[in-house]
Amino acid sequence: MTDGKLNVTSTKIELDSAADQYNKIQMANEVVTIGNTTNVTGNVSSATIKGQGLSMGSLKTATSNATTGFNNEGTINVTGGTATSGIAGMNVSYGTINNTTYAVKASNN
Repeated sequence: MTDGKLNVTSTKIELDSAADQYNKIQMANEVVTIGNTTNVTGNVSSATIKGQGLSMGSLKTATSNATTGFNNEGTINVTGGTATSGIAGMNVSYGTINNTTYAVKASNN
C-alpha cells in the first residue's frame, strides 16, 4: 500500500503475533488511523518480531511529510526494550504523528 489512508477499526492489533493480519500489510507513504476502540500490544523482543512498535517509512519520492504517519485515537502498549536498546511506541520517518489519546506506553521488561 502506498499513498493512501488506512483506518484501523479492529479491537486489537498484536504486533508480536504472526497471525495478526495487520502485520502482513506492507506499506509506505500511508496515513494510518488507529481507531479509538483499538488496543495495540506487543513484545518487540519476541522471536516473531524485533524492533519497534508501530513504524512507518516514507518513499524517497515523498515531497511532503503529511503523506506518511499515524493518527492514534486508541491505546498502544509495547514492551521488550532494554536499558541499552530502547523502543518507540510509534515511529515515522519523514512524516507526522498525531496522538489524540496520549495512551502510548513503551517500556523495558
